[in-house]
Order: sequence, then C-alpha cells, then structure tokens
Amino acid sequence: MTRRAGWRLFILVAVAAASARRSFAGAYTNMAGEVVVGDVVCITNRLATFRVAGGMVKTVALQRFSSAERERVLLAAGQKIPLPDELERRLVYLRDLSVRAERLELAGKLTAEQADARKKELRTLWRRGLDEACARGQISENAHNQWGEELGK
Repeated sequence: MTRRAGWRLFILVAVAAASARRSFAGAYTNMAGEVVVGDVVCITNRLATFRVAGGMVKTVALQRFSSAERERVLLAAGQKIPLPDELERRLVYLRDLSVRAERLELAGKLTAEQADARKKELRTLWRRGLDEACARGQISENAHNQWGEELGK
C-alpha cells in the first residue's frame, strides 16, 4: 500500500467513525416542542451545552426541559439527578451518622462489627426512604437507581 493510499484509508476510517458517533447522538425535546439533536457536552450554571451537527455548539437552559427530559440530559452528562429537599436532608443526616460510627470505631468506643452493623442499618434506612419516595412518585426510577448506593461509598 502506498503512503497516499494509507492516508486515504485513515481519513475514510476517521470520517466513518465520526459519522457513526454522530448517529448515536441523543434527541432531547424541550417544553416548547423544539428538538435538540446532539451529544451533551457539559452542564454548568443550569445550562446544558450540546454539540450538534456540523460541530456547532448549542446551549439550552435546563428549565426549558420537562423533568423527565431533564433527567435524561443529566444522565447523559454523567451528573446526579437532584433529590427533593426532604431526601437531601435525610441523606446528609444518615451520612453524618455513618461518619460518627466510623469515628467511634477509631476511638475504640465501638468494635468493627458494631460499626459495620450500624452502617448497614443506615444503608437500609436510606434505601427504604428511597423506595417510599419512589412509590409516592417523589423521585423517578432513574433517581432511585442512581442514589441507591450513596451511603455504600
């Protein structure tokens, strides 16, 4: 294969890969019915930035999307779905109790088994709270799955 043919093959493969990537771009519909087709690049200051056809960049406020579509955008960007205030407070409280159990273990006030049992109990409480919130429709199934292991970290 000549050098020129090698470059042509490389360019052909690169163009094919780029167009294949573009074909898997998401389509997101805002509440006005406008469709944005592209890859989510990032989310900053409640603005979603998309790379659309031709390499152009489009920025759309997250509030312009419905809650379900907003969740899709957040998941595509690799970000966490926000929790309702009540669940956020519960998470902070349970996380503090988990840290307290670790510190009591380090101080010798709890055995490792007692601390692990306490942390397991706190994870169970967290998951039960998420299950109840999902059953009441306060959070989506996506949020439930994303936040389910939060205290396990």
